[in-house]
Amino acid sequence: MVLTGIVAVVAAIALLIHVFAPSKAPAVQNATPVRQSQMLVPPPVMDVEPVATVEGADKVLAQRIDRILGDALHRTWTFNVRTVGMSVPSTREAAGEYRLTGTLVGAERKLLYLTLWNHRNTTQIWSRRLELAKVTSFVDALGPSINAIMSPFGVIGSRERRALAGNFSPGFPCMMRYSEYYMGNAAALAAPVKACLDLTLKQDPGNAPAIAAKMMTRLREAAEHPEQVANVRSEALVLARRAMDADPYSADASMAMALAAYINNMCDLGNASATEALDRNPYDGYAYARAGLYMFQCGDAGYEATLRRAWELDNTLPAVTAMPMVIGMSERGEGEAALRFALRIPVAEGFRKAPYELTMAAAYAAADDIEAARRHWAQAARAAAAPPNAPPAVVLKRILMLPRLTERTERYLRSRGLFR
Repeated sequence: MVLTGIVAVVAAIALLIHVFAPSKAPAVQNATPVRQSQMLVPPPVMDVEPVATVEGADKVLAQRIDRILGDALHRTWTFNVRTVGMSVPSTREAAGEYRLTGTLVGAERKLLYLTLWNHRNTTQIWSRRLELAKVTSFVDALGPSINAIMSPFGVIGSRERRALAGNFSPGFPCMMRYSEYYMGNAAALAAPVKACLDLTLKQDPGNAPAIAAKMMTRLREAAEHPEQVANVRSEALVLARRAMDADPYSADASMAMALAAYINNMCDLGNASATEALDRNPYDGYAYARAGLYMFQCGDAGYEATLRRAWELDNTLPAVTAMPMVIGMSERGEGEAALRFALRIPVAEGFRKAPYELTMAAAYAAADDIEAARRHWAQAARAAAAPPNAPPAVVLKRILMLPRLTERTERYLRSRGLFR
């Protein structure tokens, strides 16, 4: 039972660290607190203006876009949202740190311009132009832009993390440091992040994202200390339940429950909780990627559609999140399409190189370019520091760690004739 628990937790850590570290990790900021408040620090505020219409643009469509943005943008801890024009007239509120504006242009072409401003110095920091004339789903069309704004590693999150370098104050600065630790494999941040999360929860016991973050840090500790596995598996369920009780509508809480269920071999609860998390935040590319891999691991046929949506929302996801899709496309005889998809994946470096090279090996094998596939396989093995002439199973376990994905990948590569 202990060995099974260790395998499950190691697989979970792969999902948390190796799988979900971005193609290019953020630079690790100072791990020593350089300034810290004992008071809970709130996230920045983003003011959202109603979409303006010019040149005969459809006012009803503009209002529909307003509703989609209003429904989406509050589903993150990266900032608080305030809709311009909704404040009580007698109150005088300071302007938010950020402002999102939108302009819908033209009656026929229907061009939408979204612009994000840094209100501290009135500079424009991001914009996107969307052509909506032929769009069938405005939610889907706006999804990537919403993801770019909302993600902890999106436009606002990246700027705030740099601005708060070395700041481990409870609340928002601590969550920024946690996201850096979580995504960047930054071991130096472990102790101060753990301390600031404890301080955050002492002052705000009902902070569901912080409870979920605490659960994630405990899982990494268990990976480094196998003797803790049994206790951490039970503790994960307790913390996930605590997050759900704190905020029953939190996507972070639902995803924490999905992971806690997964490491306890409770696939039905894991799949249900992952699906619930996506319902609560359908604009988070990383959440779709996590859910898709959980579903694949548990044999749920919906994994491919879930992973495809993840890539639609965020085309900078780690390469290994595409592996199940590449295999599925190849098995349906869509080898050339699988390779074209894989060639769009950002090149990775460092400890992300091995999963990237493995994914490319699978994609070239799908397109029947076996020599290219073998070259990428060799690069994957070297990047994983596998012993010379190591059997494929040994190499794959070093890279993937996810049992079902490892087994299926080896079967697939053998079936394509990759191994002599």
